[in-house]
Amino acid sequence: MNLDKINRWLSLSANIGVLIGIGFLSLEIRQSNRIAERDGRSDLVSEDIEIQRSFLENPTLVELMVKLETPETELTSVERFQVQSYVATLRSRISNINISYESGLLDGEPLQRQVSGVLANIRRVPGILHYFEPGMPPRGDSVVYDMIRDGISRIE
Repeated sequence: MNLDKINRWLSLSANIGVLIGIGFLSLEIRQSNRIAERDGRSDLVSEDIEIQRSFLENPTLVELMVKLETPETELTSVERFQVQSYVATLRSRISNINISYESGLLDGEPLQRQVSGVLANIRRVPGILHYFEPGMPPRGDSVVYDMIRDGISRIE
């Protein structure tokens, strides 16, 4: 009987150890998710900083953006290419916001702030709207793109 009691105690101890291990694993997963969320948001902020830095470091780009403050402005082929590249950068940013949203790393107020940041870039330069709309996914395909579309419609 002593051996039976010892086996029960050992079994109970092992089960408690497993439960404690599962608890620690749960904490590790939760911490890992918080780190991923922070890193995702940090990457989005870094993208925005890079966009703003490009204006600080490139006076020609600033001149183009000032020129585009007036919609229907005539552009050279080089300027059109620059505008298309800028729009592609904004689209990539929207795509990254969308990926973060769909993966559950971005929602609520942080999502709204990111979308507002993109819309602020578009609002600042109304002349890019002509280049922006083509290539957008259909309405209803994505919450983030629909938010962008709604914001653009308020700009126009």
